[in-house]
Amino acid sequence: MHTLQHPPKKKEISCRLTRTLLFYVREQNNGLLGDLLSGLPLNEAYLLDTNNWISHELLQVLYRRMIEMLGDENAVYHMALASRRFRSMGFLDRVARLLDNPRLIYSQAPIYNRFLKLNGSVYIHEIGSSRVLLEDRYHDSRQKTRFDCDYTRGIIAGIPTMFGLPLADVEEIECQVAAAKYGPRTWPDKPRQDCKGCFYRVRWIPKKPFFLKRFFLGAKNRQQAVEDLVQANRLIQAKYDEVKALMQDLERTNRDLLESKREMENQRALLMDSERKYRLLAENVSDIIWVVSLDTLAFDYISPAVKKQRGFTAEEAMALSLEQSMSSESFVRVTKILEAELARDNQPGIDPQRTVTVEVEQSLKGGGYTWSEATVSFVRDAKGKPTAIMGATRNISERKKAQQALIESEKKYRDLFENGSDLICLHDLDGQLLETNLAYKEEYGWSKEHLQGVNIREFIPERYRAEFDAYMERILEKGSDEGYLKTYASSGEEVLLEYHNRLIIDDRGRPKAVQGAARDVTERLRYEKALKESEEKYRNLVQHAPAGIYEFDMQTAKFISVNEVICEYTGFSRDELLEMDPYSLLCEESKDTLDQLINRVYRETPRELSAEYKFAGKNGQEFWVLANFRFFYNDGVPKLAMAVVHDLTEIKNAETEKKALEAKLQNAKKLELLGTLAGGVAHDLNNILSGIVSYPDLLLLDLDADSPLRKPLLTIKQSGLKASAIVQDLLTLARRNVAIKNVIDLNKFVKDFVATPECLKIVGYHPDITLETDLGKGLCHVYGSESHLSKTVMNLVSNAADAMPAGGTISIATRDFYLDRSYTGFEVVPQGEYAILEVSDTGIGMIHSDLEKIFEPFYTRKAQGRSGTGLGMSVVWGTVKDHDGYIDITTEEGTGTTFTLYFPASRSELPESAPIRIDDYLGKGESILIVDDSPEQRDLIGRMMQRLGYAADKADSGETAVAMAADKNYDLMILDMIMPPGIDGLETYRRVLEKVPHQKAVIASGYSKSDRVEAAQRLGAGSYIKKPFTLEKIGIAVRNELDR
Repeated sequence: MHTLQHPPKKKEISCRLTRTLLFYVREQNNGLLGDLLSGLPLNEAYLLDTNNWISHELLQVLYRRMIEMLGDENAVYHMALASRRFRSMGFLDRVARLLDNPRLIYSQAPIYNRFLKLNGSVYIHEIGSSRVLLEDRYHDSRQKTRFDCDYTRGIIAGIPTMFGLPLADVEEIECQVAAAKYGPRTWPDKPRQDCKGCFYRVRWIPKKPFFLKRFFLGAKNRQQAVEDLVQANRLIQAKYDEVKALMQDLERTNRDLLESKREMENQRALLMDSERKYRLLAENVSDIIWVVSLDTLAFDYISPAVKKQRGFTAEEAMALSLEQSMSSESFVRVTKILEAELARDNQPGIDPQRTVTVEVEQSLKGGGYTWSEATVSFVRDAKGKPTAIMGATRNISERKKAQQALIESEKKYRDLFENGSDLICLHDLDGQLLETNLAYKEEYGWSKEHLQGVNIREFIPERYRAEFDAYMERILEKGSDEGYLKTYASSGEEVLLEYHNRLIIDDRGRPKAVQGAARDVTERLRYEKALKESEEKYRNLVQHAPAGIYEFDMQTAKFISVNEVICEYTGFSRDELLEMDPYSLLCEESKDTLDQLINRVYRETPRELSAEYKFAGKNGQEFWVLANFRFFYNDGVPKLAMAVVHDLTEIKNAETEKKALEAKLQNAKKLELLGTLAGGVAHDLNNILSGIVSYPDLLLLDLDADSPLRKPLLTIKQSGLKASAIVQDLLTLARRNVAIKNVIDLNKFVKDFVATPECLKIVGYHPDITLETDLGKGLCHVYGSESHLSKTVMNLVSNAADAMPAGGTISIATRDFYLDRSYTGFEVVPQGEYAILEVSDTGIGMIHSDLEKIFEPFYTRKAQGRSGTGLGMSVVWGTVKDHDGYIDITTEEGTGTTFTLYFPASRSELPESAPIRIDDYLGKGESILIVDDSPEQRDLIGRMMQRLGYAADKADSGETAVAMAADKNYDLMILDMIMPPGIDGLETYRRVLEKVPHQKAVIASGYSKSDRVEAAQRLGAGSYIKKPFTLEKIGIAVRNELDR
């Protein structure tokens, strides 16, 4: 055999396969191997030698390289068919030809398989004249790949060609590699754990009757086979001679042992009677005889006794590797002993016939291990070189459990008897003690003198002694008995013994005595009871913990246990969950998360991990949970996972609400910043518009009714008022409060609105749109500004019309509504009584991203050239907030949008109104002091006062006004509120009151009514009028304050 620098770790595959592979590659690749062996710790000579072995893993590397080099996905199958051409089977090939029939070769497939691989076996299930059902099973299904299936199919299909017949028809009806039936190369290399092996249904064309050509061909094959059999017979004869020599050595050893035994028997003659008694306690077990080849470390022979000890048949046991036959710890220990013995084998003075005894844990067929003692020695060839290991294995599991050593001498038996952990006794049929180790059990307090001539009944409490007679009846009837016995120590303390006793028969078959062993289980039962109580306690804790708890198997992904809370979370019963896996509880979006977590567990082996998942309950309800996992491993392999699950529904809802509130807060800050800017701009514009709105009134008073100048002046005034309305939008955006609030009937307001030119213009511009109203009966009033509310509804109706390019319906509705608890929609609406104004459309609706930005200033979805100021929805928001109201929005793409405005309901009655004439607010020569930092405003207001019949003086600052008021008594002051850089209107009025305590005043400002305006009114100031104002408005305000 050829040696390697790095010999294979495992010997699983015969190089008969690699020899075929190398020949096939050269044949298909112009005689070249290319990079087939590049980087491998093997040379070509090793792989061509059919006496060598390699690992299954290395064979897979060679398969993949061959497929890539030849560009043929079926290269392994074709290579297997070529085995006959390359004669890689050696004498097996020639013996097969001697059989001269495919059926005979198929019937011998299990034997041939052992010459090709050691990691799997072949079984024949059915066989006929032209058909066979066979199974190719790997010992570890996870090791097998589709390449192994391809090779097996090729070998099976090619057998009939050895006799000039066509390829056999091979159907793979069940595969150990893939769960699906064999088909295209799309199935994954994942072992199917519930499949024992690959099953092949094989059919071939049977041999036809005798033909001359085949006769001569058969004769040639038979001649070659005869030569092979002669050669094989020589080898068998040599092995027989070797075994015969070994048997002679064994006979000599046996004679020596017998001689030693006679000598020992002579020396122990005086102790034979006692020893005979103690030998009755030991069990006689059968040994397993076995032989393992040193070349392959595979079993060459195992005796049938293996069935009794380990559950395997001899054939099943031989199919296992040496490593699979024992625990990993035992295999390591045995390997070290074997290496040590091989290393010292040729040293001087070392007995070549020596034996070694080792204790090992051997695998059982049903799982688990049993302790055995193996006595082994080397089998040598004619040159004395070790070629195999021969051993005898004895089951010692009982000895291990009891921690007793079965020994041949009386002293060792006595030590075992007296110092064993169990109580051992021998009593006659009347209960008299004959032998016992009780005297050596200090914990019971009995001495040897106490036990002489004592009946066993004396150790039994009085109330239980009657049961002894029933015990003896059972012993005599059945030959043995076991159970529990109440007894007591010398101190009088009662103890409970678990006994196993059997009847002893003398040479004549008559009952002689009872021998038994007992164990004190008092503490054990006490501990078992405490353990049961503890288990029940912790089981209750787990079942009723304030969190969901479950365990699942990491190998099968099936639930092992669940508590009541996880059942409550999901709606499934415990029995239903135990039939499910964790994936069954997850929404699709969370299954990938669990996959990633499990992959991480296999990759990194963490002890604990956490993850958030979305559960899907039995009723379809979805909810978020936090799962904290703890993982348990066996030899580094994940076996069990425990999860503690907490419902995150409330936390998730709180996070969602928090994000929404944060977004609204940011929006409010934007509005506040823009509002500050808008407020300043509005103040300046109102001052400018004052002349445009007010001077036409003065000029119209001086014109005749038929003057051609009246219409232009009225147009100027109306334009100024419209500009003032836009400025009012800016003030609304600035949240400077509504200037004037009145009691409003929403139903009348809606009826008036739909009749306005602005509303009719919108409807006329969109002829495919229908405007409807649905007004509630007995509606509560609201307190607010009709002009601001009109602007709000106008913006909503305009946007609704733009959202219906193909036409549709706009509906304006009113109704009363009482909330008995807070409602969360677009924003949180608190409990209370509301009058609702609702504008809805059947348009295109809005997406969520638009909904979040809809109230931002200058945000619009309208086409370029068709949008207005971009402040429409910001004005809606500001107006509703100025009216202490709330907004809710419901929308869906393609179905439309509804804006619901909640206004606090008012029970106030509507005021009665009467027509006002200029004579009602003319002056009577009273003195007026006009205080304003703008010269244009001072001049305008002065002219208006003079026109109304007042005497007017002017002050350009608050400081000047204070000085003038101190020098002259004025009937009324008209105060501007903002007069930079000096003192403002409030401070001016406060200082004037210090000098003139009852000074009357009205406030005129370009800003909306503010806190400082209200503070001035609390000091005594009268009406607040907002610039720009008409002659009528300022005239009424001044007249009312003077008459107050």
